[in-house]
Amino acid sequence: MSNVQDNQWDRVRRLLPPLQSLELLILRGHLLVEEEFRGFLRAHCKHPEELGAARLSFVQMIQLTRAIGGWPRNDALWHFTLGLNAVRNRLAHRLEPGEISSLVDNLLRAYWRNSYDPPQSNRQRVTALRRTLACVVAMLNGFTEGYVGTRQMLQSDKRGKLSNPALQRGR
Repeated sequence: MSNVQDNQWDRVRRLLPPLQSLELLILRGHLLVEEEFRGFLRAHCKHPEELGAARLSFVQMIQLTRAIGGWPRNDALWHFTLGLNAVRNRLAHRLEPGEISSLVDNLLRAYWRNSYDPPQSNRQRVTALRRTLACVVAMLNGFTEGYVGTRQMLQSDKRGKLSNPALQRGR
């Protein structure tokens, strides 16, 4: 793993510690996922500073990321992130959000599909959601880092110098 990836993983572990409340995990996880969508969009812009003025909602960022990245509509990542947003909105905009355990179970089922094993306790649910959020953050971060690395390599190649020594040997 690179230093950037190590730092990202340390940050996720710090911000999503084990055994925190389901509600706090949803709110923090949503913010981490939102940061990754914002980072992906910034990486694809010539003038990323203009994104702030657009005041994009979470759903708008998801839709733009899907449009730019070309991922299919039925991908588990998108179902999960849209569901996460719905659960987060319920928590943020209702004084009494009601039972959210079943909503979280639906989120986990949307992501893991056939390999989903329903949690037997709230502790297992929190652990499963924490792990799923870490996977989603890592996946979105990987999309961004992969794009940035590819763009840098192509720009170097246009100048006649591949930035990756392994690729230079293959020429």
